[in-house]
Amino acid sequence: AVPGNHEFDYGMDRFQELAGMLTCGYVCCNLFDLRTGEPVFDAYRIIEYGDTRVAYVGISTPESITKSTPAYFQDENGQYIYSFCNGQNGQELYDAVQAAIDGSAAYLSAQLAALQEAYEAADALLAADIDALQGADGDLAARIDALESAHTAADDAIRAAVEQLQAAVDDNEASIGTLTALLWVFAAVSLVALGVGGAGLAFALKNRKN
Repeated sequence: AVPGNHEFDYGMDRFQELAGMLTCGYVCCNLFDLRTGEPVFDAYRIIEYGDTRVAYVGISTPESITKSTPAYFQDENGQYIYSFCNGQNGQELYDAVQAAIDGSAAYLSAQLAALQEAYEAADALLAADIDALQGADGDLAARIDALESAHTAADDAIRAAVEQLQAAVDDNEASIGTLTALLWVFAAVSLVALGVGGAGLAFALKNRKN
């Protein structure tokens, strides 16, 4: 809301008391407390509508000081302690409005810059995550290749042991010692194969869990 002359019908003190109770609040770029040189309210407010931000600049008519009761804006000595930028034939009002516009534009520019910076930071983190995932995929592929090679070697060793054992049996020349040795080889290679397979399964489950 923007204060008009009727906001001051019960004096400045009462108006400021009631203004603090207003949910939406007031904006006014040209109502100043001359004792401090500070504006009584914020000059503007920025409201978002979806992806669009709109700056609302509050401007009170300088005639408020006369359309209301002038004494409400004075001290006990009759000196004005509030101003609506009603001097210098309108230049003071123009300067106040322009300053509010410039301030809102600067604020929006700063917000856009902050958003751009946040976007670039998030983009950099995403790129780093992608690189890490690609590296992890490469490492996983290498581990899988190693497991496959070990499995193939174990499979070949088992096949060779079986073929050797079968040849000995077919020739009826296998002694007890020879058969026993081959069986131990077969058992050892089988254990290697089981170990490789178990390690591969554990690795795959671990990676799936992660």
